[in-house]
Amino acid sequence: YFNTLLDDHQILVLCKLSPLVKRKEGSELFKQLLEILKFYAGFEIHDHTGLALTDDQMTELHCKKLMSLQHTAFKHFKDSLQLLALSNLSAIETREDLLRQKRLADDELNEYYDKDFLIEVLIAKFEKRTSQIDAINALPLYPDENALFDDAVVKTQFYSGDNPLALPKLNLQFLTIHDYLLRNFNLFRLESTYEIRQDIEDVVKRLAPRITYPSGRTEFTGWARMAIEIERFNIIEVSKPNLGEDKPSQVKADVTFNIGRYTDSIQNEWDSLRQHDVLFLLTIQAHDGTADKYRDDIPFRSHFGLKYVRGCEIVEIIGDDGKPIEEASKPNVEEKTKISGNLRTLRVLLDPNQYKVTC
Repeated sequence: YFNTLLDDHQILVLCKLSPLVKRKEGSELFKQLLEILKFYAGFEIHDHTGLALTDDQMTELHCKKLMSLQHTAFKHFKDSLQLLALSNLSAIETREDLLRQKRLADDELNEYYDKDFLIEVLIAKFEKRTSQIDAINALPLYPDENALFDDAVVKTQFYSGDNPLALPKLNLQFLTIHDYLLRNFNLFRLESTYEIRQDIEDVVKRLAPRITYPSGRTEFTGWARMAIEIERFNIIEVSKPNLGEDKPSQVKADVTFNIGRYTDSIQNEWDSLRQHDVLFLLTIQAHDGTADKYRDDIPFRSHFGLKYVRGCEIVEIIGDDGKPIEEASKPNVEEKTKISGNLRTLRVLLDPNQYKVTC
């Protein structure tokens, strides 16, 4: 009966409208904990039996709530909320649709409650909840620059442990097997993101980006074994979305770089890249402060001018003739066809979810 107590006191709505949430600084942890509470308050289980509910059952419960709202609106507020009472369910299930229903006069509202508060209560109760499966499928496959360098989520090595973290716990009771898998999935994503962030920070520091004048271009005064400047980047194919989806089915791009500055051993390492290897593409725009010594109290992204981070997966290695090299997928480097020259072109798959959000 935890949800009954939450609904009776409207804890989620009161927390959302509290001054703490509106603060620009110092409220990140509270917002994250509030999102976790909101997620589990609407978890896909039956409130009385505790059994897991399917998407169809959750949709059925949602429709029953909306029909109950329409019956109440038609019975008690027929003149003010006639549009709400007579609309189809899909037209009143989103936050934007419910916000349009501000047609009640002041004398029809409870004098003890603010109108904005009642609207938020209405939205919290009747807004359609995103399916967990749909939410997971909409997640980007690779972390971007915002996920990597969000200190409220991904802590650095200087985290002292004095403050709690809004992380899913594995030593508590689980609601369903899906809840157990989801917590492990979220923890694995955070752990992978932390490791990727450490690698990117190490590489960018070694590259030592600097701005040059009068051209204003970014040049790299250092070098890193596993990082190289891109000569050309071209998106060659954006496939149409699959049926029922709003993201491209696949996004292909060609990445060209020059390995002439490296020794033979490092060139062999770059030539050993094969299908399904994962790369990260960085956009760095240095500024005047980038040449200064980096301090841990300065945000890493702003100091080095790291603008964008995108992940990709190698699907083909392109030869000098512009055709894929079939031998490039062999695990033995010595068996590969020798590529002449210093230019290398990789055909990669970008993340469709990230492409949809970016473009």
